[in-house]
This record gives sequence, C-alpha cells and structure tokens, in this order.
Amino acid sequence: MTVEKALVLAAAELSYRAPQEFAQFVSALTAYADKRKDECIASTPDMLQVAQGHARACVQLREIIADAPRTAQAIHTKQAQKPSVPPRPHAAP
Repeated sequence: MTVEKALVLAAAELSYRAPQEFAQFVSALTAYADKRKDECIASTPDMLQVAQGHARACVQLREIIADAPRTAQAIHTKQAQKPSVPPRPHAAP
C-alpha cells in the first residue's frame, strides 16, 4: 500500500467516524493552505521558490484529505471489481 493510499484510507475512516470534526479539520487545513498561498504571493524573490513549495504541498495535502471519502470509495469499488485469481505455483529451481 502506498503512503498516499494509507493517508486517504485513514482520513476517510476519520470522516466516517467523526464527520463534524473531520469537516472542522478540513476547514482549518484550508485556512492554513490559504495562508501559505498568501505568503507565497508576498514573498521576496529570494524566498519565492521555498514559499511556492510550501503552498503547493499544503494545497495538495488539503486536496488529498478533503477528497479522501470519495477516493476511498473508489479504491474499495475498484478492489471489489478485481477478479479473484488463485496464486500461481512457484516453479521448482
């Protein structure tokens, strides 16, 4: 399992168990990402790339977490559609 998939599934689980708290967290994370974008706009030329990297990372993390319930559902649907194939026997050396 990739780390992004693990993050999606954990965030989705949180959204199912505590939807109000999850929504509050996403709202706070959105405000945090917006602040990083504002800092990027106001940054000096020598810090622009650093500020842009921070802003992009925050926005991407916010999108992953906010979309986690929908993404997790897609993951589960895709896994349910995979045919069950018995493992291949290993060839003798």
